[in-house]
This record gives sequence, C-alpha cells and structure tokens, in this order.
Amino acid sequence: MIEVPVTAEGDHDLERMLAAINEDTRIVWVCNPNNPTGNYINEEEFVSFLERVPENVLVVSDEAYLEYVEASDYPATLPLLDRFSNLLILRTFSKMYGLANLRLGFAVGQADFIRQVEPIRPPFNTTTFAQEAAVRALSDQAFVQSCFEKNKVERDRLRTFFEEKGYYVFPSQTNFLLVDLKKNGNDVFQALMQKGIIIRSGVPLGFPSCIRVSLGTKEENDQFITAFEDVIV
Repeated sequence: MIEVPVTAEGDHDLERMLAAINEDTRIVWVCNPNNPTGNYINEEEFVSFLERVPENVLVVSDEAYLEYVEASDYPATLPLLDRFSNLLILRTFSKMYGLANLRLGFAVGQADFIRQVEPIRPPFNTTTFAQEAAVRALSDQAFVQSCFEKNKVERDRLRTFFEEKGYYVFPSQTNFLLVDLKKNGNDVFQALMQKGIIIRSGVPLGFPSCIRVSLGTKEENDQFITAFEDVIV
C-alpha cells in the first residue's frame, strides 16, 4: 500500500497520487469529502484526475459524507460512470440516514465490473430488515433535508466558536470538524472524556495537534462547548 499525505490544507494531493501510480497499482482510493479533514474535491479536479488514471486502475470514490455537502461544485459522480469504466462509487446509510447500527452501504459501478465483484460478496452480508429500512429511508428525503439544515447550522456555529478562539478549522463539508489546537490531541481527548465528552484525537489520524469533533444536536454541542472551555486554558 502506498500512502500519499494530504496537503497542508487537508486536501487530497491528486498530482502526487497520480505520480505514485505504478505497474503494480490496482486501486486508487479517494475519500470525498475526506475523513478526517472534511475537505472535498471539486468536479473539475476530479474529472481531470480520472482522465489521467490508467484505465486498468480502479478509482474508488468513497462518498460516505455526500449528503452533508453544500458546495455547488461537488462532483456528480453517477453520470461519470458512462465515461469512466474504472470508477466505483461507495455510499452508506450510516451517516445522514442514521442507520449506522444496521451496517448497510452500497457500491455503484458499471455492470460488467459489478458482475465480476458479485461472486466474492458474502451471500448474506445484509439483512432483510436492514434492506427494508434503507428503502424506507431513501423515500424520506424530508428527513435528509432536515438533517442537512441542522448540521449546517451547527457546523457553522462550532466553526465560528473555534475560529473566534484563534484555532484553525479545516474547511469541512461533513458532520465533523478537524480543529488544530496546537496541543497534543491525546491530552485533550482524555480531559474531555473525564467530563463525559468523547471526541477523536488527531494523533492516530496523522494530525497530532488536532481534535476531530463530530457534530451533535444543539444541546449536545452546547455541552461540548462548556466542557471544552473548562479543559482548555
């Protein structure tokens, strides 16, 4: 496995990823929006990238946080399947749809490729209950829109909170924020956990001076803010 670091701004370094492709490369994995930074690749950049990846190399576009994106130039990847036979799109019901406990996601690709992948898929990898829940969830787009709007409000509120304190916040298009506190992320994680607040330390994520904060309800985020102000001096 070849790992290509993100840029200082938290973006995929697509040029370095292209340069890292060699004769042994089989898959290039793109997380869009990215986890843990929350940054996204716009359509022009992504199409340019696809045009230069060899046809025999699979490009996986992991779009787990797609529904949270507000950027107007986020790539519409489904139509790109007609142009790029080596594109595979991954999506999930674990984020915006709130069905994480059912462990259900799906892949979209060209029929010939999916036909080759199908034989290695476990025959009972999802349950009837999970599939039924997913169908119902897809039909309730009013819920999705409501979650999108609430998430945007809280994301903007917490970003403003951190920035007013002088911290750098990566430009997230997701339901979490990566914040550079210029402190050891493990120490902040432990201090907040003592107050009943669980966040992610940036240390194991490759951002040792950062924390990653998942957004909750207004009330939950208020609790986080109170705890954060108590532990950060």
